[in-house]
Amino acid sequence: MSLLEDLKRTRSQYKGELKLILEFVNTTEQSLTKKQKRKPKVQLKENDKDDLKKLAEFLDESISSESKRKKSLSLKSEAVGELINNFVVPMKHKSFLTEMTLSYLIAYQEAMLKDYLFNILTNRKFSLKSKNKISYDEVLSFTSMKSLIVNLAQKEVDQLGYGSIDDVDKYFFEKFNIKLSDFESWENIVEASYRRNLVIHNKGRTNDLYCKRTGFQKRNVRTGVDIDYVSQVSENLIEFNEYCFKSFKAKFKLA
Repeated sequence: MSLLEDLKRTRSQYKGELKLILEFVNTTEQSLTKKQKRKPKVQLKENDKDDLKKLAEFLDESISSESKRKKSLSLKSEAVGELINNFVVPMKHKSFLTEMTLSYLIAYQEAMLKDYLFNILTNRKFSLKSKNKISYDEVLSFTSMKSLIVNLAQKEVDQLGYGSIDDVDKYFFEKFNIKLSDFESWENIVEASYRRNLVIHNKGRTNDLYCKRTGFQKRNVRTGVDIDYVSQVSENLIEFNEYCFKSFKAKFKLA
């Protein structure tokens, strides 16, 4: 298979999968929204006010960027409990859905770039030239030049996975003189990558690294990830996939 064919296959694969993710999250979010709109079967009464107040205070403290105290919620009202099941729980499920989808999307972004790189390295052997050394023993452990090239390419691809999105941009520029950062919505790609890191490693709260890279002004602020944000990330990645394909095609003068 030629480099052009490999690049086309990778483009087609990620284009389809990113669209499927977008369709999934939209469909699931619509279902959760319908749940929220259902009226509680139990009617709220005057004596439910205390529990409603407790619920409001609990939610306010939960989303406050200043709050560090973990507060438990104890309710007696059956009606307020039903309200939570009909509104608060689906709202939390939406949060789970969008945050998990963002993490999934960025994982696909990373895999996509690694697959494109693997295509290039295995089809253009000169791209593997570097100052890295390999022993005679390791060379002789391979039964063919093709298997050696595949192994060396995979090592380089795996190494790329340890860096940030900015490191990846730097790698492609230094290696191939290709600037991923010339993509029109590059800063959105970067912001989404760093926000995913917040979701996974910092409970979604902004830190020094996120603020320094994105220009956000406040630390320890809970970043929201809603359906509109996730949809925009999906669309950006679909366009970015096309940009990568065209950039690599032009670089290697593929018809």
